[in-house]
Formats: sequence, structure tokens, C-alpha cells
Amino acid sequence: MDNEIADSMIKIINENNHEIPVIISIPHSGLFIPQSMKRKLKKDVVLTNSDWYLSELYDFLESLGYTVISSDVNRYVIDVNRNVLQKEGSSYKTNMVYTITTQGDEIYDIPVTEHEIKKRMQNYYLPYHNLLKKSIEEKLKHFAKVYVVDLHIW
Repeated sequence: MDNEIADSMIKIINENNHEIPVIISIPHSGLFIPQSMKRKLKKDVVLTNSDWYLSELYDFLESLGYTVISSDVNRYVIDVNRNVLQKEGSSYKTNMVYTITTQGDEIYDIPVTEHEIKKRMQNYYLPYHNLLKKSIEEKLKHFAKVYVVDLHIW
């Protein structure tokens, strides 16, 4: 599954429904972690801070007609809700690729390389944002303004 890119890891609901000028973004709904990353994790690391059950919590949005974009990729792989210029570091609040958990514990036995970060950006981060951008552009053909709403568990 490491070779699959985000096309199969991103879900979009009501892609062609342009009755509502709103796009719902659910960036932290995923639990998928590729094997290449799992092999580098510390044996006892606990990857907390996942937004559990978001799909179930917000499943009513489909019946209301909202366009919903979500990612199946865990935020510890790459956080699609972060600035692309903040690639790596110890702050889970600002960095795309975490090196420590939200409790301050180190994640990796083997450090993440710049090549791996670029690969994660290419495979998961950019496709999510490209789909979001495309969806905004499509909605703007029908409305003067489009609202993007990020949904989380807390």
C-alpha cells in the first residue's frame, strides 16, 4: 500500500453538487500509516491526537448536500492542515511532519529524511490541497464567494 498515492486516500462527497457555496474540509480523519513509516517508529510510541470517528460524527453532511473532503492518512504521516513551508520539527502545532508526539515523546528510531518528507508531500499533502483548490474553483463558477470550513473533533 506504500505505493498508493492520495488519490485513493482522499474522499470527496458531493463533488458535483453546487447548490451550497460551502466546502467542508476534514483533514484529520485518517488512521492510515504506510509500512515504510511504521518500520521507523519507536516500538513503544503511542500516536495519540487522532481525530477518531470523524466520518461517523459528520456523516449527516452528505445528506444535506455539502461537499466534503477528507483524508484517510494519519496526521503523523503528514498533517495536511499545516503550512507547506513548515516541513519538519518538534512542534505539532505548526509542522507538517512531526518528530515528537503531542505529549513530547520522540516518534522515530530512525530519523525521517528530506527525501521522505518530499515523498509524503507529493503523495498525500499536495493531492489533498489540489483537490481542495479544484473544488473551490468549481464552486466559484456558481457563486461569488465560497466558504471552506475545517471540521475537527475538538
